[in-house]
Amino acid sequence: MTNRSLAMWLVGIRASRMAAQFVVILVLARFFNPDVAGAMALALALSAPVFILSDLGLRTLYLTFTPRVGFNQLLRIRLIASAAAVFACSAIAFTPGYLGDLLPIVAITKAADAFVELALAPAQMGHNLHRIGWLSAGTYIGSSAAVALLATREDAVSALWLGLAIPTAFMGICALVIGRSSAQRIEPSTTSLVENNKLLRAGSAIGMSSGVLSLAAGIPQYAISLAFSTAESGRYAVVLYVVLGAELILNALTQVWLPIGAKIRSEAGDPAVQRIIDRATVLSPLFSLPVSGLLVAITAIFLPTAFGPEYKLDSTEMLTLAILLSCEPALFLGSAALQVLNRYSSALITSLAAAAMVAGASVVTVPPWGAAGGLIATTLGVLTRIFLTRRAYRSSLARRTLRIS
Repeated sequence: MTNRSLAMWLVGIRASRMAAQFVVILVLARFFNPDVAGAMALALALSAPVFILSDLGLRTLYLTFTPRVGFNQLLRIRLIASAAAVFACSAIAFTPGYLGDLLPIVAITKAADAFVELALAPAQMGHNLHRIGWLSAGTYIGSSAAVALLATREDAVSALWLGLAIPTAFMGICALVIGRSSAQRIEPSTTSLVENNKLLRAGSAIGMSSGVLSLAAGIPQYAISLAFSTAESGRYAVVLYVVLGAELILNALTQVWLPIGAKIRSEAGDPAVQRIIDRATVLSPLFSLPVSGLLVAITAIFLPTAFGPEYKLDSTEMLTLAILLSCEPALFLGSAALQVLNRYSSALITSLAAAAMVAGASVVTVPPWGAAGGLIATTLGVLTRIFLTRRAYRSSLARRTLRIS
């Protein structure tokens, strides 16, 4: 399986998951009422930080940690972390109304998604990614159709249990079987107790970093809703979907390159990784600038046509969106370098600094400019991460060079 095929399968798996969530909310709104759909969206939002923190970056650790980590070891951590996350969500499920009924369902589906994410790592290295891809696509499409069919006969909670929770739980189990069989074909390795402690520290840093970035992404939207209205906040969220789409593709490409980068590091050393990342960062504007301009032009035409004239982008929003999109490749390249070099704690520090920048910038830019101010704050956060990430992996290489000399 080629790297392009791997990237396409990863994008397809994540995209089908996002599409299934959207379809389920749409079905709830059409067959029941907006309160049920809103409760489902709120349950997804409330459970997201819990499962982001409990993810622990186990897939990234399997692809990049030196020495290689055994799949069974990560699976044990995944089981404990997912059980804790489901328990945490269930603890806040004792709420009156639909929210309390839907939180356990959402928790089970997210736990299943977490098992799929872990299984993707050995499946990717063992060239079995297509098996999980077909499994995921079939499950997400089938569960969406099942919820729609059951919604005509059952209440919302029963339809979601039967049509969504049970099929996705089965999908998670099947994905683990595929992942484990793929791992058995990869050279087995074990880690000592000390390395287990390092593994937990690294995973905690990755999980906290992802959680902080998730929080930072929502700060401008929250600030816009306070300073303006939910309509302006929704407008900003729709514009940001362009960025999320670009990040979905870049994340898939990064995940494909991580095991390649780890192999380069083991064979040629850390400086070889730096040279590749630096060269790619310098060349990335040749690709990112024209593509960003094209995406902004398409967005500027599509949004007012599809959503109405109030979604028309002004010149400030178009310029800021273009800058933000053009910076994304450099951001993902730097993040990939930190992961390959096992500098997971540095990634957490850069995420905290970026979140602080976004929060501070939102206070200044959102009140006068609304959605444009939110885009400016997000762009400043991305630029902060790029600058600090490059400093982090360069300083890491400099320290290792000094120790060797």
